[in-house]
Amino acid sequence: MDSDIIVGLDIGTTKIVCMVGKRNEYGKIEILGMGKSESIGVTRGVVSNIEKTVQSIRTAVEQAEAQSGVNIRVVNVGIAGQHIKSLQHKGQKNSSQRRG
Repeated sequence: MDSDIIVGLDIGTTKIVCMVGKRNEYGKIEILGMGKSESIGVTRGVVSNIEKTVQSIRTAVEQAEAQSGVNIRVVNVGIAGQHIKSLQHKGQKNSSQRRG
């Protein structure tokens, strides 16, 4: 993915929004696309059903990908609430094949 691409994902109680932008030559961010879905599985800022929340996130991300033409791999996530604690974590998905 182009390093000038920036993706934001906001997980709210009523809706989930994903926005894709690109930094232009002046350092400003131009919006390339967005996706929005109903926030199913989130109640008062708390994830109450992880499967439904994941599907809502997937819907918003897929819409943003389709509108922007960007294959989204990295996002900056925003979620609010008094119960939120912040931990920095980096995940990696490994794919291996068996050889015989």
